[in-house]
Amino acid sequence: MKNNMRQTTTSTDDDYDDDANRWLLPYADFVTLLLAVFVVMYSVSNVEESKFKSLSESLSVALNVKNTEAKSSLFESDKSSALIQSRKSKEDQFIELNSTLQNDLAPLLALNKIKIVQIKGGINIIINDSLLFKSGQAQIDPTFEKDLNQISSILSKYPNQIQIEGHTDSSRISSGLYPSNWELSSARASSVVRAFITNGVPENQLMAIGYAANQPIESNSSEEGRYRNRRVTIKIIGSSKESP
Repeated sequence: MKNNMRQTTTSTDDDYDDDANRWLLPYADFVTLLLAVFVVMYSVSNVEESKFKSLSESLSVALNVKNTEAKSSLFESDKSSALIQSRKSKEDQFIELNSTLQNDLAPLLALNKIKIVQIKGGINIIINDSLLFKSGQAQIDPTFEKDLNQISSILSKYPNQIQIEGHTDSSRISSGLYPSNWELSSARASSVVRAFITNGVPENQLMAIGYAANQPIESNSSEEGRYRNRRVTIKIIGSSKESP
């Protein structure tokens, strides 16, 4: 019985010792954590200035790039929207100009002397060259000068680029003055340009182009087709500040 009491007493003392020493484990963890904090603080306090400056610059560049990309994206969006509005505005201007030409040139339209066609990004005024020129010549016929002056006077009020195009049929021409249809179509376009300049259209808005027989609107196999292919086209396009 004494032995049992002795064993019991011994067991109670061991449990007491374990309970008394339990604070050592969290204390050791706390000391370790505190030591780690001091180490980190010491490391931060001894950062090399050059490395810190390099890190700061890198972060600034990265943030600035993102900011620039965002601004660029916003600018591109605004630019795209402005371009759409500009295109709509130009189309509206051509619609208005087409209406003006249809009204002011109604007598010439009624007599089939000219044809006005609105195209994408512009307007074409088509004149058969038999009204403007005699066969094989590039001097404007006096009988059509008044009509051409009327057209140029209307267009002189607008800032648009005007491209004068000379076209011929496929029949060959051979003369001392115009050895081919290239020279003839170019000379006819230039004659119309000179007439426009005389009537107040600024030179920097005008361009003369000769296409010879390379842009037919009908087949050259018939007389009617060749008649329609022989023409001068007054093409009204973008503003004078834009290239055609």
